[in-house]
Amino acid sequence: MCLKTRISAYTLSIALISSSAAYAQQKAEVLHWWTSAGESASVRVFADQFTKAGGTWVDNAIAGGVNARTAGINRMVGGNPPTMMQFNTGKQFDELVSNDLVRDVDQQAQAGKWRQIMPKPIVDATVREGKFFAVPVNVHGQNWMFYNTKVFADAGLEPPKTFPELVASGEKLKAKGIIPLALGGQPTWEHNLFRAVVVGHGGADMFRQLYGTRKPDVVKTPKFKETVELFGKICEASLTRPARATTGTTRRLS
Repeated sequence: MCLKTRISAYTLSIALISSSAAYAQQKAEVLHWWTSAGESASVRVFADQFTKAGGTWVDNAIAGGVNARTAGINRMVGGNPPTMMQFNTGKQFDELVSNDLVRDVDQQAQAGKWRQIMPKPIVDATVREGKFFAVPVNVHGQNWMFYNTKVFADAGLEPPKTFPELVASGEKLKAKGIIPLALGGQPTWEHNLFRAVVVGHGGADMFRQLYGTRKPDVVKTPKFKETVELFGKICEASLTRPARATTGTTRRLS
């Protein structure tokens, strides 16, 4: 379906990108799923700036990313889109652009020199067909692991820097009666861990082929087999319930 709508897909709805005169008296319905206290405070920053520029911000918060995206897409296809909406760049975003369901914001991008001031991976994530179709305002980091520094110190172990080291340390902690790794028991977080192992051990190219360019032959490589087996060992060492309280120390594993 090719339905031209007046909507820009944003990683989070944002309005203040050009002069206040351009936004004077503009009313914008912004659909998003930032509903927690901290998230709502962040949304208010955008809303306040939009209001100061002379616009009217109409907040449409829908709990849950899946729910919000579904509602937004349904409205777009139905011809009643919000002015702006929060969205994650990815396959769904690609489909919206290719089906001509979103407007580009490349004029604002050129005026703000986004290509010059933003990191290339951020530009690549939001540019399609040579134009910006989203305004990047938030980046989530999933591949963080919290560890208990006291537990490692008491066991005489150095915190692991790689996933194979994590498995080796886990075996030693397990022998001391300590749960090496705690998972939440939810498929989403187990999948996040798998993706972290893929990019951390398999490498960035493998991750991109698996989740970006969609090259299925990557799963036939010895390195992918090794990565999956490593993930299996990590899962064997885990227990799906909270482990000892952490100190709040974090580390990225590679």
